[in-house]
Amino acid sequence: MQQKPTPTTKGASDGKNIANGQGSGGGRGEGGGGLIGGGLIGYFINNSVAANLIMGMLLIGGFIAGLGLTAQVFPTIDPGTVTVTVPYPGATPSEVEESITRRVEEAVFGIDAVEKVTSKASENSGVIIIELKD
Repeated sequence: MQQKPTPTTKGASDGKNIANGQGSGGGRGEGGGGLIGGGLIGYFINNSVAANLIMGMLLIGGFIAGLGLTAQVFPTIDPGTVTVTVPYPGATPSEVEESITRRVEEAVFGIDAVEKVTSKASENSGVIIIELKD
């Protein structure tokens, strides 16, 4: 007597074991490889209460940390040096020195809080470094 083979459909599932990670491949190839992987993500998928508790703690902690931040419109800063960079496209270093750096130096030397002024003229720009008194 011969037995008839039972017809099967590749990747079919009766839907009973999908939540347990068994059943159809769910887009991961053939067979019952499982929909829910192991590790941290799988743990939180299976334990939604733990995931919600951690999310709540992070939100509360972020809110408390946000309350501790201070914002200032004009923060108090004490710069020791000020750098002024002036672009002058197409100019030679001597033109930059005559037109920019000397004029800025002369204007800055009149300020009481200035201790030292250093300037550098290069092609296309001039840089003036102003050191302030303490």
